[in-house]
Amino acid sequence: MLGKKRYKLSKVWAFLFVLMGMGLTANAQMVTGTDTLFYDTETSSWDFYDFSHATAFGIDDTASFDADIRGSSNEGGSFGREYSPEVLENRLYLIGDGGLDTAVTVPEWVDGSPWVSDAWQANGGQPIVTDRLWAIYTQEGTYAIIEFTEIVSGNYYVFDYKYQSDGSRNFEEADFGGGSSGIVEGSATSSSGSGFDFSREETADNHDAGDYLVDFVFVNNEGVNFGNEGSGSIDSTGRRFLLLGEGSIDEVQEVPARTDAEPWVTVSYDATGYQPISVGQLWAVYTREGNYGVIEITDLPGGDFGSSFNFNYKYLDDGSRDFGGSGDTGDPIPDVITIAEARNLAPGELVTIKGIVTSANRIYSNIQQDTAGILTYTPSGENVSGDYFNAIENGDVAIGDSIRITAYREDFQGQKELLDFVDFNVFSRGNPLPQAELLTLDEFFASGDNYNPERIRVNDLSIPGSSIFESGRTYIAVENSTGNNIRFIVPQGNNLAGTEIPAVFEYEGIAGYSTAYSYGANQQLLGLEEFNIIEVEPPIPSDSTAAPNGSFEYSSLGEFMGESPGWFADFDADTGAMGTFEIIDTEFQDGEKALEVSINSVHPEADHWSIQVVNEKFNLVPGNQYELSFWAKSAQSGAVIGGFIQNQDYGNFGTIAQEELSTSWTEYKTTFVANSGDTISTDDSIGRVAIYLNYEANEGKQIYIDNLQVNEIESGPIEGDLYDGALTGAEGQSYFLPLNIELLNGVPLDAFEIKVNFDLSFTEVSLGEQEGTHADYFDIETNSPEPGVLLISGATANGITESGPLMYLEITALSSGTGSIEITDVFFNETSINDASISLDFETGFVCGDVTGDLNVSATDASYVLRHTVKLSPQYPLTGQDSTAADVTGNGWISAYDASQILKYNVGMPAIMNCASAQAKMAPLAVQVDWDYWSEGDEGSEYSVPLSLNDLEGALTAAEIQIPMTEGLKFKGINNAPENWQVTTNVRDGVAYVSMFGAETVESELLGELAFELIDKTEVQNIEGRIVVNENPPVQLEKLTLNDLPREFKVSQNYPNPFNPTTQIKYSVPEDAKVQLFVYNLLGQKVAELVNEQKSPGRYTVSWDAGNNSSGVYMYRLVAGENVFTKKMMLIK
Repeated sequence: MLGKKRYKLSKVWAFLFVLMGMGLTANAQMVTGTDTLFYDTETSSWDFYDFSHATAFGIDDTASFDADIRGSSNEGGSFGREYSPEVLENRLYLIGDGGLDTAVTVPEWVDGSPWVSDAWQANGGQPIVTDRLWAIYTQEGTYAIIEFTEIVSGNYYVFDYKYQSDGSRNFEEADFGGGSSGIVEGSATSSSGSGFDFSREETADNHDAGDYLVDFVFVNNEGVNFGNEGSGSIDSTGRRFLLLGEGSIDEVQEVPARTDAEPWVTVSYDATGYQPISVGQLWAVYTREGNYGVIEITDLPGGDFGSSFNFNYKYLDDGSRDFGGSGDTGDPIPDVITIAEARNLAPGELVTIKGIVTSANRIYSNIQQDTAGILTYTPSGENVSGDYFNAIENGDVAIGDSIRITAYREDFQGQKELLDFVDFNVFSRGNPLPQAELLTLDEFFASGDNYNPERIRVNDLSIPGSSIFESGRTYIAVENSTGNNIRFIVPQGNNLAGTEIPAVFEYEGIAGYSTAYSYGANQQLLGLEEFNIIEVEPPIPSDSTAAPNGSFEYSSLGEFMGESPGWFADFDADTGAMGTFEIIDTEFQDGEKALEVSINSVHPEADHWSIQVVNEKFNLVPGNQYELSFWAKSAQSGAVIGGFIQNQDYGNFGTIAQEELSTSWTEYKTTFVANSGDTISTDDSIGRVAIYLNYEANEGKQIYIDNLQVNEIESGPIEGDLYDGALTGAEGQSYFLPLNIELLNGVPLDAFEIKVNFDLSFTEVSLGEQEGTHADYFDIETNSPEPGVLLISGATANGITESGPLMYLEITALSSGTGSIEITDVFFNETSINDASISLDFETGFVCGDVTGDLNVSATDASYVLRHTVKLSPQYPLTGQDSTAADVTGNGWISAYDASQILKYNVGMPAIMNCASAQAKMAPLAVQVDWDYWSEGDEGSEYSVPLSLNDLEGALTAAEIQIPMTEGLKFKGINNAPENWQVTTNVRDGVAYVSMFGAETVESELLGELAFELIDKTEVQNIEGRIVVNENPPVQLEKLTLNDLPREFKVSQNYPNPFNPTTQIKYSVPEDAKVQLFVYNLLGQKVAELVNEQKSPGRYTVSWDAGNNSSGVYMYRLVAGENVFTKKMMLIK
């Protein structure tokens, strides 16, 4: 639907579109206009542009649309080279030079034979010059042509475009700016000195006015010139502007006629010779072509004395004066249609429906008629949607109301919606709700979005492991008859919270569906209130506080693969590992059933989970301690069992130690805390137990499993202590000092109380920024009941068990001298803990971190420290007070880690600023660093040596590397360092130095890739060196022979990781071997075959394009001869 179309506030992002020329012609298929591509210096990124939205965005906004082109510099380096993952390959075609109106048609583009342009292929990019025509095949399968008309600078371009929204390749049907008669509407910005022309739907600087007939020129919004037609670019042929009043542009129905003989006259305009502008004003404009336009002032970005204003506009290109306004929204109210009919309409249609309100919650409500439902989205605001929002807030729209709504039909994440309301009316209240349709979860899952948001009923549900509904918590309900799982959330503060969870219940409420749900078949249960849960008589008591069907009593007898109630079983046939899973009643430890696993064949080099049985999706309380127990035995001696306790994202809670099975029933136990500590993990409230069986000793054996239970362990009193500390600093400065805790017996810390006593004449104490501390997990309250006293209390539902910084105290030195801060009345949970003391020593005229001596701490100070670490003059060496200020960790060692802390302090992040004291230093970092090399240049002259981080535990923010060099080797620097890190290199006295640091910790498994050039190929070139991370002890890097064949099979961590959508995997082969490199999803299904061939000795790199795969964790597995390697990678779209 063209014609009236509002801009809407997205539910995910709120975008401010400044559309310099978005023009849609009411009856034409072709959209024409002018727009820009520019480089955003604040985000350091080029615009992406999408024709279907007809607007340009910065790169941060690409998630909301499918980008068609991306800007680049006009040096020929990038335009046409579609390296961005948001823009697919070979979708641009260089037509040649000429005007836009000379382009009649474009070649057809098909997936099998994409466009190839010689100029584009020759150098990987194409310079941007004016009067050059490009054809574009969009992500939606339609065509466009652009002509670059102006190069304002190397970072800013203007282009004309034609876009065929119906997929046609014929661009003859209308001239630029033309098309059939109708209302052209859009939004624009007018800046000081800019001219605006309705007929071309574009803005331009005043000096370009000769190219077209400008309709007005704006100077500033102080009222001096707007409406005063004295500009030399517009002839003063009488009044062409008319102040209509204030209101919405959609309320304008018709403007008065205007001729040169009878120009418009307004009192305020005649009285002063000009008219000040303000937000909400409506102006009629009579154009130079004799047509009419209307503008509404929507914003004054610079205020009343700024130099620009934003406005909406409508323009009639046929000389008529009827703008179709209704005095309200300008839209005729369509006839009522059924909700089922409305769901089948295309997005963008204005519809009127009638139904019963089945849920009403702030910005969302659900309306149902018979068996069809639809969702409404109405954020607050000064419009009809805002009125509806207020009506729900005030109770004027509620569940059971019979309502009629006129709004626009849209789709969002798979949901059928109404938004951008035009009208609504409540006819009656307290009506019975539509009958809920009885479904099984299989029927619900198979329906896609058909039931959303209809009222449904599901029987025979249980929530093992939980007894009380908690506000804001996510639950997984199990359908006892099938073992299927469905998710629901108890909203914050509703009447279900605090009620007892029935052992078995029936759900009656709203069916939810969204492609944004990352679980199941995109469905969940919505609108959870107390009346949605109906208790029924339970068939069998639960056999565990958490694990569902741990004794297999709810499972059917016989063989199964995949799902059985509460369980999942499979094997990876691609590896040759095979097993048979069967529920039996002839062998059992408890009840009347057990699981028998017959191991038909194993693959000793494959992962142990290649044959596995998993008890999954049970509820846990994050941070609480649990005991896992299960019974197992083997029919033959020598069988082995192992596995993990994990969350649903495969983050590990604990390990089932590999152990030989007895031939009689034996109980196996282990304890764990529901805290994975895995950065990939997202939810530690859901658990799974994976029992692995692919062990060489198990081939040909039968293994039995029964009575798996997960029970919470009641904790004893907590034991712990506070670290004493010290701080040295300068008068007038503020410092962030960590208040560290030590937890001694593994009992979770759920709450604490602390009293801080300080001398208010000497220092001031408050809570600082808490990023990276345990305080992130607590709700914290503070109070100062009297001067010099600060009370701090915190509580959390997810107890912590690790020692470290509890919080940061912000300490401001009010005067010089020495003193202390006393920490008293300390309670962990309800256990009293020893008091602590922090000694203070503040000097005059010294600032910790101020290496330059200007009494300020800045990024320059950090760069001085970095240059010192690689021995670059003139900063090297730092001596005297400069060296004291540089050593902010106070350990007598100036390092890149000191530079990282200075940078953190400069940007307001928690940092160690503790010159001449070491007590506040953070805990040591646990990490293993490995390196290998890959030949990349011609004839093996260039080598890339990646530095891989393994088993990283802690925040890595700095690293220093030293490598002695030989005459036959040249050091060229380091590539792919962590994003936003500062890197400095130097070669001095035959040693290559690399120092690097950042305010943000390393999140990938690659620290960087050292680059070398082999000068002398006749001699064997060895390298060795050492690396220091943060301020940990140096780690010696093993000797590498660069011009030598690999000595072992090896596969590297993919890079980048996470990635979207392509990543690289490097591997080495020391001998002739059959190599297979496959990619699997977490269900064990093979999704890509990257290598499957014989390879000679050498080092190899392979890429994987996951553009057709969904976001998530994948495993890649390299099999080379008898060697098997498996690693994990993450795709994020």
